[in-house]
Amino acid sequence: MAQLNLLVVYCSDLKTSLEYYRSLGLHFVEEQHGKGPIHWSTDLDGCIFELYPKRKADAEKFFPPLRFGLALKEKNIKFEIPKSGDADAPNIVRDPDGNYIHLTLTP
Repeated sequence: MAQLNLLVVYCSDLKTSLEYYRSLGLHFVEEQHGKGPIHWSTDLDGCIFELYPKRKADAEKFFPPLRFGLALKEKNIKFEIPKSGDADAPNIVRDPDGNYIHLTLTP
């Protein structure tokens, strides 16, 4: 059985994306590996979730939006989740780079 253990999101504006994900209640640490870029990382129960800056060299490349899910405690989210009206996917939000996040909320 396979298990997802790493998810990297490349961000047009790292600061804005970091603030957005922090507003979902995620706690990040700053990292840098060797001479690589400064980025932010958090461990989501065995899956490392990282926010990396998009490099200038990648500016003209197309990064299609991701769609992924996060299970979060509703009380830790610092903004109101808009209701989509879709009974099958009631809590889908988009991050600052247009990625789709399916939120599973727990009390």
